[in-house]
Amino acid sequence: MAAGAVEGVLGGAWGAAVGILAPQGRGRGILIPWGMLLLAASVGMLAAGLALLSMGLKWFIWETWLTTGALGSSVFFWCLRIARRRYEEAEMRRISASDISST
Repeated sequence: MAAGAVEGVLGGAWGAAVGILAPQGRGRGILIPWGMLLLAASVGMLAAGLALLSMGLKWFIWETWLTTGALGSSVFFWCLRIARRRYEEAEMRRISASDISST
């Protein structure tokens, strides 16, 4: 299976899990590191694509790695920021609810 397909499947599963669990404040301990791993893999694919390009290989060799790495790096960078923000919002709602219930 192509590396881009694997990254797409794992990224889609990660996005679905974040979309469901982050507003509830659940799963932070596994989902944030999972997102960071996907981002690191994307940056590695981008670096590999640039290395293959600099070797002067034919375009069909480096294009897949470079495109997948560039797209994944930008998508996972922004999605990871959004996921962290959703967890912070859930934490603030939890704190606000505990303040209201304690008075």
